[in-house]
Amino acid sequence: WWRWLTAEAKIIVRDKINYLPAAGVEPFLGDQRQAIIKLTVSPFAQLRIDQSFIWDELRTQYSIAGSESDAKVFRGIQSRTKVKYQFSRFWAAHVIFDYRALDSNTDLFLIPRDKTLVTDLLVSYSPNPGTSFYLGYTDQQKNLRINQNPNIVVPTRDLDLHTGKQLFMKFSYLFNF
Repeated sequence: WWRWLTAEAKIIVRDKINYLPAAGVEPFLGDQRQAIIKLTVSPFAQLRIDQSFIWDELRTQYSIAGSESDAKVFRGIQSRTKVKYQFSRFWAAHVIFDYRALDSNTDLFLIPRDKTLVTDLLVSYSPNPGTSFYLGYTDQQKNLRINQNPNIVVPTRDLDLHTGKQLFMKFSYLFNF
């Protein structure tokens, strides 16, 4: 009776080299801590919800570049939620939320703080095998804001700026010869 639920968890602790150190800092060995969680819920045949979550952190093993031992180099979070609903044999809808966040110590790591949320909506119609019609929409948000001068963007803490919106259609047909 647990066939509707699938779960997986993995924890990794190991040494890892920081190949992207800040300017003036040589690559160094750090302590990586990583957790990966995957969950699938399918309470009935038409609905499937997939959730994955990755937490990744790198910390220093010794004092470096003015930072103490066990200082945070970066902490990254990735989350993906995918919901699929099959209305009928021919019609289906998908919604996908991808979230990525990076909190970094710019004294030790080259890549600055960043957040991104991508939302995808997709409706598909497949009347027979080999023939499909897709209609979709994508929206991407970043932790940026346009400053007084429209040519300059500045980082913020929230997802303030829509950096990409796209509406698309796709049609595929299998020609049998």
